[in-house]
Amino acid sequence: SLALSLAGCSPKTDAELLADAQAAHAKGDDAAAQVLLKSYLANNPKQLEVRLLFAQVLNELEDGVGAERELLKAQQLGLDAGRYRVELARALYLQGSYSRILDEIKPDGLPVKDAAQVLAIRGNSLLALHRADEGRVQLESAQQLQPALSAARLGLARYWMTKKQFDRALGEL
Repeated sequence: SLALSLAGCSPKTDAELLADAQAAHAKGDDAAAQVLLKSYLANNPKQLEVRLLFAQVLNELEDGVGAERELLKAQQLGLDAGRYRVELARALYLQGSYSRILDEIKPDGLPVKDAAQVLAIRGNSLLALHRADEGRVQLESAQQLQPALSAARLGLARYWMTKKQFDRALGEL
């Protein structure tokens, strides 16, 4: 268990902490990954890739504020904006910062998979701001790039529900 490994007789090396954190995250145990990554970053604060992983873990734990904080640290340390745009959009969405997403996070220049995720987050943000028809356009664009993207499909289902077109909504699920 995590508690036993953290309280073990011999302290873990940084490499072991990182490996254990990655394994925990891969298994979906993000609470354990959070503790391990926090310990790792305490000793290695300039590790950009690990900081990005920590932000992903925090987003999975629905800690948008913490994820945004980690991404800003990574940005200050030199992480390229294209590398963290999706995670920043997720963090802002968790915080309900929909207007900031629309103002600050664009899909331009991102790989297809990342662009689709940004478009889906933008579309869902527009839905949350009661700009449903604009949201639909973004969600459909996301779906064209990545047809199986659940965030786009669920957003479109929500859109069709607001239009009382329940058959179309069910078709997205």
